Amino acid sequence: MFMREPRNKVLGLKEVPMSIYLIWFFLHFVASNLVSLEVSDMFIQSGKTDIEISCMVNCTNLRVTTIRIQLMRSNDSIVSLSTGNKTKIVWQDLELEKRSEAKSNATCSDNDITDLNIKIPSSRVNPMKDTGPYMCKLSALVSDGGRLTNDSKIVMLNVTGELDILTSSRDSDEKSMLTVYRQIIIPTGIIISLMLAFVMAREVRVQYFQADNT
Repeated sequence: MFMREPRNKVLGLKEVPMSIYLIWFFLHFVASNLVSLEVSDMFIQSGKTDIEISCMVNCTNLRVTTIRIQLMRSNDSIVSLSTGNKTKIVWQDLELEKRSEAKSNATCSDNDITDLNIKIPSSRVNPMKDTGPYMCKLSALVSDGGRLTNDSKIVMLNVTGELDILTSSRDSDEKSMLTVYRQIIIPTGIIISLMLAFVMAREVRVQYFQADNT
């Protein structure tokens, strides 16, 4: 009886154990829900609202030896957290470092959360620089030698500040000046017009009597 050779054998390929597919599927599923981005508020008012941003890694069922978390703004890394032999926070945006503070919980144990947090006090918020899209990036070395990478969702941070306040103040001043103009200048103009009309009428009357006398 004729027996058909397996396709992998005919092509000279090695069969891949099912366990490899299961491991790949598990790692893909875990990585897809691994890192998240949280902000205190997406609408910030300069001088009144603090900016708080957190990159959070869910370490449940995750055995890693090293992790690196990056907080991104407009595709540029502004601050990162690295763990391993030594845990350290490194600022890439040195200007932002002067205006804010960063802290972290770098212990990635089972049923725990590893996070990187930054806080910008309301008095130091810069609308031009702090407005933009933010995202967290994660790369991790798994204990069995594998590597995980994951990106969080993108959150758009909107900051209103000095420019809006100045514009609003200017508009208010213009409205006040217009009100003053209407309340003072216009009545004054009417009074002056009436006085001129009275003078002109008096002059016409004088001229009329002088013409009659001649």
